[in-house]
Amino acid sequence: MEPENLSKCTNCGAPLVQDAAKKLKCPYCGSDYLTPSAEQEITAPARRQDILVSQAEPQNNNGGYFVALLLVVMVIIGGALIANNNAPGDVKYADSLVTDTTRNDTTVAESPKKDENPYKPILDALSGIQIDSQTFKKLYRKAYRKADKFTGNIEIADQSSPRYVNINGFYIYIMNDSSGPTLRFATQYVSNDWLFINEMIINADGENSTLTPEFKRDSGDGSIWEWCDMSVPDENIPMLVKIAGAKKVSLRYSGDKYYQVVKVTAKQQAAIKRELQLYKGLLLGYKGH
Repeated sequence: MEPENLSKCTNCGAPLVQDAAKKLKCPYCGSDYLTPSAEQEITAPARRQDILVSQAEPQNNNGGYFVALLLVVMVIIGGALIANNNAPGDVKYADSLVTDTTRNDTTVAESPKKDENPYKPILDALSGIQIDSQTFKKLYRKAYRKADKFTGNIEIADQSSPRYVNINGFYIYIMNDSSGPTLRFATQYVSNDWLFINEMIINADGENSTLTPEFKRDSGDGSIWEWCDMSVPDENIPMLVKIAGAKKVSLRYSGDKYYQVVKVTAKQQAAIKRELQLYKGLLLGYKGH
């Protein structure tokens, strides 16, 4: 029973009276009772403390729950990052500037080896031609050499090769410039009648090679001459090697209506061989002086 509802003593049943201190007191048995206001003053602080405690507990529980949830989230994110970094084939940001050597980029051509001669394919085609530095020096000294003072180019030809186009000839020569040596092929047909040559077939020991160079023409003193002077493609070098070492070589000039067959002499074959030796020596880096 609440104290504010008391009007009689709970011990003896006598009516309670209020003294000067506003306390209820039984005049018969002497029992004291608190008034409602006094009880409120005593119990209120305790009740407020209980309320504060009860309010603080949920706040502390919510804070702990939030911290625990944050830790769980951080663990999940951290695990995901580790798994992503360890995934095969992925490139990390820190490694983005590092070349991935596991990938095969076929668009990038392999660089030639440092010690490999850039003329190796041509040298392979000239494998049947033998030359050493001493032989090269001798051939170079005996060769006909003509320097162009304006360009610096040097023409290297055999002494037996014709110097003018109005003389029958079948030969090769070397043009050496700043970019390196190149091989050239020349043939000259002199007669009394025009052939208007548009094709020639070279037969070396029964093996035919067909060429269709552009021929130039001129005439004088009752004679005509047709000639060509062309750069030798790399694929035609084996043909020249074959001619230099063949036992029998003949040449057929074909024109619009007529043709003419001429023999390639042993002297012309020997001159072609010497020029091939000089050409190979230049590609190998031999010096003539």
